[in-house]
Amino acid sequence: MPGAWTADLSGKNAVVTGASRGIGEACVRALDAAGARVALLARSTEPMKRIAADLQHDAVTITVDLTSSDETERAVDEAIRQLGTIDIVVNNVGIMETSEAPDALTADGLDLQLDLNLRNVMLLTSRFAAALRERRGCVVNMSSVAAQISGANGLVYAATKGGMNSFTRVLATAWAPDGVRVNGIAPGYVETDIWTPVADRLGDDGGANLRKGTSAKIPMQRWGTADEIASVVVFLCSDAASYLTGQTINVDGGVAM
Repeated sequence: MPGAWTADLSGKNAVVTGASRGIGEACVRALDAAGARVALLARSTEPMKRIAADLQHDAVTITVDLTSSDETERAVDEAIRQLGTIDIVVNNVGIMETSEAPDALTADGLDLQLDLNLRNVMLLTSRFAAALRERRGCVVNMSSVAAQISGANGLVYAATKGGMNSFTRVLATAWAPDGVRVNGIAPGYVETDIWTPVADRLGDDGGANLRKGTSAKIPMQRWGTADEIASVVVFLCSDAASYLTGQTINVDGGVAM
């Protein structure tokens, strides 16, 4: 895996949400390469099965709509049942909607992003509490530099990621005495299909200009890759990060400096 940093996570069991594509898929593959057994959680069954079939270790796929509290609880129970123990939870699921202007927000748009990006992330993590304490495990929350830098679009998305950063800090404080570490990652512009709807609205020239314009604002002058984010996830889940908790690490080429 080009650009990937790895560690020895042999004997550990991990749960990754939003695991069927993009950063989630990269996290699954990186954790598997490091020796962990992974439960993939997502709405899309077939992509998960394809990924699972390509892994080194026996994986679990759980189809779930994480906007539903009932389905979230069912998925947690199923992951614990199939894996037995839980060492790692990677909260990667999320949705970015940039088409709603700040003066034209809708209740449905708010509910979808708040439920998927924050509310049920908190519920899912809470339901894994006992399992994580038993194993002195760790949580990695996928945030975004959108919570730190201002822009005209993506108001609700940015707000949910700001909430996730607070959730990371408070939960880290609460669970530290139990030996459970909680950290976050804030990616910048990353080559994944979360940008596809934005590029589609802009058209071919607009999509190219988006990439060119944003790259010019990044000190490293390029977008990142999903593998580069996944490498930091593996680091945070490893013994190399054993004294690190409550942090949200920017992996953004310097754009939020």
